[in-house]
Amino acid sequence: MGSSSAIRVDSCQAEVRGQPLHANFWWVLTGNATYSLCQWMILVALVKLGSPLMLGQFALGLAIASPVLTFTNLHLRAVQATDARRQYRFSEYLGLRILTTAAGWLFIALIALVGNFDSRTAAIVLAVGLAKAVESFSDLFYGLFQQREDLKRTAVSMILRGLLAVASLAVVLAITKDVFWSAIALMTTWGVVWATYDVRWGRRILEPQPAISGQPLTGAGNPLKPIFDAPKQWSLLRLALPLGVVMLLLALYANVPRYFIQHYMGEESLGAFSAMAYAMVAVTGVAEAMGHSATPRLSRYFAGGQVARFRSLLLKLLGFGIALGAAAVAAASLGGSRILTLLYTPQYAEHAGVFVWLTVAAALTCVAWMLDFGLTAARHFKIQVPMFATALLATAAGCYLLVPRLGMRGAAVSLALGALAHVLLAAAILAWVLIRSAAGGRQVFVPAGSRVLPVVEVEL
Repeated sequence: MGSSSAIRVDSCQAEVRGQPLHANFWWVLTGNATYSLCQWMILVALVKLGSPLMLGQFALGLAIASPVLTFTNLHLRAVQATDARRQYRFSEYLGLRILTTAAGWLFIALIALVGNFDSRTAAIVLAVGLAKAVESFSDLFYGLFQQREDLKRTAVSMILRGLLAVASLAVVLAITKDVFWSAIALMTTWGVVWATYDVRWGRRILEPQPAISGQPLTGAGNPLKPIFDAPKQWSLLRLALPLGVVMLLLALYANVPRYFIQHYMGEESLGAFSAMAYAMVAVTGVAEAMGHSATPRLSRYFAGGQVARFRSLLLKLLGFGIALGAAAVAAASLGGSRILTLLYTPQYAEHAGVFVWLTVAAALTCVAWMLDFGLTAARHFKIQVPMFATALLATAAGCYLLVPRLGMRGAAVSLALGALAHVLLAAAILAWVLIRSAAGGRQVFVPAGSRVLPVVEVEL
């Protein structure tokens, strides 16, 4: 590489210095908590203003669209956030996201058209797919904000998207009594927030800035204009594809129980299970907030050969995840019936046992995600594919054996089994990564002529 590449590395190192981790955590936690609450309120609106069938149709749309678009997103948010050496420009990430999202929605349309659905359900699947496709572009900007450790922008965007989505969906549902138009309202709201907030702040971050030598940090022209460079994007696709497969497996892991419930018990039972499962997103959302806040710093520690700091921060994350999961299981065990009655209706209290098992699965997931953030920060992408495949197989096997006999409880137990497999495998792989790094030393890539600035340590 030439000196211009070295200048970009130096400047990017300087950009992220001095950002307190705890401040980023609280911003992401606030954003995740608000957004998760709003997503749950969407389900409540479907229960209160619609019907169990409407909730089931909406849940089915999510169960079909989410795995497809999760895969085509290629988890570029994480790839971008851990790109400490700035190997790819934002415009290159954006060009790839446009191509893969278009392909993903076309595949969702194919499923809706050839699947064994009535016309109304197929239309709802298409509308939900459009909403999730629009959401994927905000997710790409969140990767940019995360890379620069400016997670306040991510939080504000999530809060705006959540609050406006609840309001628009509830109003449209109350007027039309139609889930299709409610999903269209959701898509429109997310598109407006992306265009008016995410793009505006993304442009400010990416505007040309003077580097140490006086040369511009970014290239001339519009920094948000997508670049369609086949060799470069093929290289990025090859790098990100393992994470895309991982995210597909993770989405299937979460949705496989829903497929079994829909098959054996119908859409109304699917709606009830989805409502209870979503109540636990508040727990995993807290773990996700901490992990996203720490990922850029973990990646710099690992890339810089600072294995001891990497390990210390990761252990703090694990302790946090374990404590959070234990508290959630205790709350569900002691007051599950009251929680379900308060959140939904007294009929849901009949499924308190299912709720406890869902909480166990959420607790194990909190621990597993902390390990996953460590693996992703270390840029070990490919090894995660067999790990998540094994967790998915454990969940699917459990559903195959237990859902016909135990119904929703069997589905919840299967989720917990899959999460346990996830924890054990992730712990083993990460231990191997750390042992190898400590024994052999971490070779750091430094472009010719560059000065890599030291990482500033900020305590939790």
